[in-house]
Amino acid sequence: MDILRIAADSGMQVILDGRIGREEYRSVVGSVQALQRFADALCKSIVDETETSRVRVESSSTHMDGLN
Repeated sequence: MDILRIAADSGMQVILDGRIGREEYRSVVGSVQALQRFADALCKSIVDETETSRVRVESSSTHMDGLN
């Protein structure tokens, strides 16, 4: 899950504040409406990932049942 992409897609501005070595420091700013869109998109992303994981486990379990 790329939360910076989700933030940008929600209308928030993602700013690179600085870089020290390989570490990047960023700020994210936006309106309250953009924050709500971000929260909604984040929740949807979590649900989608959970459903995808569940499907993988169920299909793996079904496959294992067929081996017995």
